[in-house]
Amino acid sequence: MALLKAQWHISPTGEGLVASTALLASAFGALLFGRVADMVGRKRIYGYEVLVLALGATASAFSPGIWWLILFRVIRIKRLNPPSGSPRRRWRAW
Repeated sequence: MALLKAQWHISPTGEGLVASTALLASAFGALLFGRVADMVGRKRIYGYEVLVLALGATASAFSPGIWWLILFRVIRIKRLNPPSGSPRRRWRAW
């Protein structure tokens, strides 16, 4: 964060937004993609997850500003599978 702060002159509010994006996107991804993975199948979803992760990470690395970075972090983190209600599926696919 220190490098981004120096390069983009991020305000404390912007710094908080970048840091909290991961938590908010994970919560949203847990609600949405956990159900999708339960319906479609977790093994089928893994390929999609890797693709979204790679695209989001690459886009985050080349983001031109803070708002683009926040957007790409949301795209990157939304792909996480949460634990579902089934006891066999309680582990996260990180």
